[in-house]
Amino acid sequence: MSLKSIRFKISQLAFHLPATVYLLFFAVCLWLGHQWLLKQTVFHEVSLYTQVVKLLVKVTTAFILTILVLSLVSVLVPYVLFLIAKKRGKVKVALSNQHVQNKKQQLQKINFKLSPILQPVFGFLRFRFYYDDAQLSDKFSIVKDKQSKLFSWNKSGWYNWPLPSIKEYQVYKMTVYFEDFFQFFSLSVTEKINQSFYTKPHDLNTLATPPNPKYTNEDNVRIEELRRVEGEYLNYKKFESNDDVRRIVWKIYAKNKELVVRTPEIFDPIAAEIYMYVSFYDSVGVDGLTVMQTRGLNYYKNVLWSVFKTIYTQQPQLHLIMDQPVSNELLTDAMAKTEYNIAVSNWQTNTPLSHLINQQKLSILCISSLSDINEVENILSANGNITVVLAKLTNGMRRGWMTNWITWLFLQEEKDKDKLHTIQWRFSTKRSRIKQNENQLETLCKKMADKVIVI
Repeated sequence: MSLKSIRFKISQLAFHLPATVYLLFFAVCLWLGHQWLLKQTVFHEVSLYTQVVKLLVKVTTAFILTILVLSLVSVLVPYVLFLIAKKRGKVKVALSNQHVQNKKQQLQKINFKLSPILQPVFGFLRFRFYYDDAQLSDKFSIVKDKQSKLFSWNKSGWYNWPLPSIKEYQVYKMTVYFEDFFQFFSLSVTEKINQSFYTKPHDLNTLATPPNPKYTNEDNVRIEELRRVEGEYLNYKKFESNDDVRRIVWKIYAKNKELVVRTPEIFDPIAAEIYMYVSFYDSVGVDGLTVMQTRGLNYYKNVLWSVFKTIYTQQPQLHLIMDQPVSNELLTDAMAKTEYNIAVSNWQTNTPLSHLINQQKLSILCISSLSDINEVENILSANGNITVVLAKLTNGMRRGWMTNWITWLFLQEEKDKDKLHTIQWRFSTKRSRIKQNENQLETLCKKMADKVIVI
């Protein structure tokens, strides 16, 4: 048995202790107070003062024991009732998520329903989720949707759960804690559940206008609004004898002494199909680099979703081709399916670009800093008349790293895993290799591709 598994089991046992630290602290204070009172009365002769003090001590002791018994009973009754309901198989748990966009952390608004359960009188119900590979959430209380009755067998509300990655999470177990008003006792029950949800990428709002890629398939879908394609104010050409002299750009002539005319704009009432190819291929090898599996992957997914959403709003005939397609039968909307597919994808080393790309359909190519530069060069050599979207993963690593590092080194232990991973990124041996690879990819794409978008 490994040290990690032993520590995990010890921590689980600590989570299920029936008495809390508050009860231990309270007991120590009582003992110290009792010892002090004994010292105050031991040297005094029997008198009315000593008798009164002893009587007060007895009354106080009885009052404290009564409070402790009532506190224990207040959690013991709903605890036993919940155990009976669990044994009979009547416990029902429902989880659903709602994405909350936050620049600092990935928040998921978890809507939570549990029945039958009775909350301790003047006490609390707290919960803890077990998810993925033996991961534990913090101990939390839910926010009630509305004011419930004092004695209700249903518990419903929501909880903002900070999660590190954009992916699908599997919740397989839940612990319920019954706590009294003073939080002296915490009786726990573990219930197996099978719930899943996925965190969603968000729009980076980096594309003010959608890119205008080359269309790949034949025009076949008529649209209600005319689509503006390349022409005036977009492309110029050298003056020819049959061109209208009114289209000569005199500003360019005054600067370069060249006669150039604007090509007229064309309004096309037909929509063409666009194929957007997305690659999660990892040519660097970041399997052991945690920050690339979380923040780097999150940034890439956010870039993909931003580009797709921007183009899709202008061109619905957009097809997303990914190297690891995943289907979800519960989703029917095209945007929702794409959002799910992007969210659950991961870095992979099995499908390089050469096995993914269809050169005849290729219109938009989305790559990351981990893509193979030789593969990209071969694709652009065969077809450079495309739009390339390059996500520079190092852009997702910025956020005051120096301050975080100094604080972690000299002042306190870093508890935020995301910040700790960012600090580790600064000392990673693969950092320079990733930066070098993305710079070479940027230079190559700007040299060979028709249009390049670097985010």
